[in-house]
Amino acid sequence: MLQNPEKDAIKLALLVEQKHVCVYCGRAITTAHNDAHIEHFWPSSKFATLRFSWGNLYASCGPASKKGTPRICGDHKDDWTPANHIEPTDPAVEQKFSFDAAGGINPSTTGGTQAAMMIKRLNLEDPSLRYQRAAIIGALNALIEAGGITAVNVADEIAMWRSVDGDGRLKSFGYVAARYLEDEPIA
Repeated sequence: MLQNPEKDAIKLALLVEQKHVCVYCGRAITTAHNDAHIEHFWPSSKFATLRFSWGNLYASCGPASKKGTPRICGDHKDDWTPANHIEPTDPAVEQKFSFDAAGGINPSTTGGTQAAMMIKRLNLEDPSLRYQRAAIIGALNALIEAGGITAVNVADEIAMWRSVDGDGRLKSFGYVAARYLEDEPIA
């Protein structure tokens, strides 16, 4: 079992590697105890040899569930043994999901049943996540309707959402905005 200060150092290293967003939902996360935890994609309870394997460790939303808080991402996944899944390291992981105007997440044509399984297993349709995604997508749609995002500048807008700030941080749900703009037909 990891203990501090090593545990905090590993969590910080994971956050830096992931540019301070949850590996599953893309929400901005911090080193605060109640904001993120170290996630074993392949559960250490079932895959003891992977317990300290760097390729099996990620930073995910929240600590162990607290009463009254939604269980999402790695906390919701719990000790599930991945099967028919998408690993976070899959180079095409983002393209396996699409987003609708209401903030819903859906399997893309390439995501299929694997994406559907991950959405269910990680509880990515939780109302708290839908609400946050809907707010970003709603703002994008308002910009599209007002002519602020056009076919001429959409690539720049996508690049902005995928960019890191001066502290090496991605925007919260930045990949959601980028994927929505990539899929949305813009005149």
